[in-house]
Amino acid sequence: MKIKSITKLLAGLVLSLSSLMTFWVPLAHASPGLYTCTWTGSGTDSNFSTAANWSGCNSAAPVATDNDTLIFPADSMTSSINPSNNLTGATFTEIEITGTGVNSITIIGNAFTLLGGITDSNTPNFDFIENPITFSGNQTITTSAQGGVELDGQVTDSNTLTVAGGGDVGLSGDNTTITGAITVNAGELLGMSPNSIGSSSAPGATINSGSDFILTPSIGDLLSDNCQLFDFNGNLNLTGDSSVSVGDASQIVPKLGSGELCNISGSDNDYGSPVQVGNVNLNGNITLGSDITFASLPATTTITGNLSGAYTINMLPGYSGTLVVNSSDNTSDLANGTYTSSLNTETLSDSQPNTDIDIYGNNVITLDGSRGNVGVHNGATLKGDGTASSITEDQGGTVAPGHSPGCLTTGDLTLNGNYQAEIGGTTPCTGYDQVVASGNVDVSGATLDVSFVNGFTPTAGQTFEIVENNGGNPVTGTFTNLPEGSTLTVSGVTFEISYIGAGGNNIVLTVQGASTTQTTPKTPNTGAALLKSNLLIDFIGPVLLTGGAYLLYRNYKVANKRR
Repeated sequence: MKIKSITKLLAGLVLSLSSLMTFWVPLAHASPGLYTCTWTGSGTDSNFSTAANWSGCNSAAPVATDNDTLIFPADSMTSSINPSNNLTGATFTEIEITGTGVNSITIIGNAFTLLGGITDSNTPNFDFIENPITFSGNQTITTSAQGGVELDGQVTDSNTLTVAGGGDVGLSGDNTTITGAITVNAGELLGMSPNSIGSSSAPGATINSGSDFILTPSIGDLLSDNCQLFDFNGNLNLTGDSSVSVGDASQIVPKLGSGELCNISGSDNDYGSPVQVGNVNLNGNITLGSDITFASLPATTTITGNLSGAYTINMLPGYSGTLVVNSSDNTSDLANGTYTSSLNTETLSDSQPNTDIDIYGNNVITLDGSRGNVGVHNGATLKGDGTASSITEDQGGTVAPGHSPGCLTTGDLTLNGNYQAEIGGTTPCTGYDQVVASGNVDVSGATLDVSFVNGFTPTAGQTFEIVENNGGNPVTGTFTNLPEGSTLTVSGVTFEISYIGAGGNNIVLTVQGASTTQTTPKTPNTGAALLKSNLLIDFIGPVLLTGGAYLLYRNYKVANKRR
């Protein structure tokens, strides 16, 4: 709550029996007192002790013993100046940061004690307080949705610290000095160090319904720990549809929660996720308050601690990781053993031309509607008769137009994986697969996989325009081992390939000859296997999962919340 500026302090009230007069004596920075000090940064330095840097504040600078409220209006500040607390042993009532998106601020300098919490309404920026902070009494950190504040110094707190308001609160210090409880009622609490919410002897954080806890170690933490993420020592209690995520800004995350596939960066349209996190060891006690769903990409997650609760863990389709339950004391309904996810198949029939999607391993997505830019990553498959702004395929991905067969329509087409072309007749889209591209076409490094369907037998001279290039530019590159004019043989039928066919820059297969006996046509492999190198997370501490919680590994980008 904001504290109104008090420009005069009652120092004494003298009653004269003869005159009954009352005297008000103003004192400059008497203690205790409550002044509101608004940062202007007008001084020649960035120090708290410089009066010219402040307005209000009883026409002076904050004094260490005055319990002043400090307001930092980010919009009117110079972004290159970091306000510096050069006071020793200062106590402040409240820190307020305001703004509407112009600047993000960083407060630096000496440690201080706080009496009345932190309010940050500087949306959508993420602000930083690097000073060590001691919270005296129960306090609240309130942030606005889409904004947040990160406390980089060590936090000392033996009381209850509440996170509210809907934004993000990051803790990155070695906060073994937190011995009180943390309650998250709204928004997200970001744990950015192994002891960010206290050591294993502390109560830890209670994540209430609709809020999240996210483990986001820095790149420095990864490198200093031989590429392990870190051993997380805090205790977590989950209620309702709260969630927990683990990962770095550029990496996927485990998520426990309501099951919604969430991406902080604003994209909820990923299927699976890329992974650079690796193996996960859950060494703490896990109590299942309900059946939960687990998903992991692509490494092995091992439960080694106690696993209790008369519930089970179900594997979510579309994720390529493995769950190993090797609990030392397993009294749940899920037996010790190894568990994997099944292939996820999904059809997108609606029109969202401005929505980009990314598809990752163990997922087959059929696009029959429209989307923006479509990424097809290692182990994933794109099918369907829909339209995309662009299609970009990574190595290990598969583009297989249609429904045996069919056509995909796109702007730019970039193939670096496998293009599966089914031929079951002589008419594009209904008889054989085709991609219609109106932009640039690049097939450098891609492989071509041709198969016959519907019992079709092609004859010499027939042509199949598997890529209709309407963009005007020549095709960039060629399919692997298939330069211009080369041949390939499929089930006894020989094709010649051209990248300048059909009177333009189209990719065309022309039948050169066919055998009298054909082998059984092969079916395109729409399965997936996502293979990447693994890092290691040791997630240590009891985790209470309730209310249909989900444990998911997702891509979680928080770059806009990190420096």
